Amino acid sequence: MLTPNDMIVMRKEVGLSKERAANLFGINLQTLMLWESGKSNPPAYALEELKYFYDDLKSNPLPQRTKKDEGIFFAQVRREAGYTQTEVCELLPLGITTLSGWERGAVLMPTYAKRLLLRFYSENSK
Repeated sequence: MLTPNDMIVMRKEVGLSKERAANLFGINLQTLMLWESGKSNPPAYALEELKYFYDDLKSNPLPQRTKKDEGIFFAQVRREAGYTQTEVCELLPLGITTLSGWERGAVLMPTYAKRLLLRFYSENSK
C-alpha cells in the first residue's frame, strides 16, 4: 500500500511537479494534493495505477512530443485498429468531444488514457 509520503517520493524521483503529475495522470491538482497530504485516500485501483505510472516513467521517460503529434499518432492507431471515434466512445467511457480533442491535439491526453486506448486497440483490432 502506498503511503502519502511514498507518492511524493515517487513523483519527485521522476522529476514531476504536482501540476504536471496531476495533468499526466488525469486528475485535478487538488485531488493529488489531498492524496499526497493524506487528507484523502485514493481508490485502490488509482493507487495501483499511480504506482505503475511512476514505475513506467522511471524506465520510459516522457518523450518530448507536442499534443498535436500525439493526437495524430492516436488517430492513426485508432483507424488502423478499424474503429471510428463514435465506436470507441460507445465501447469505452469516453465522450466524443474528449476523444476528438485529444486526436486533434487541442487537449493534452492524460497518460492513463494513452495506456487505456493502446491496450484497447491492441486487444480489440477488427
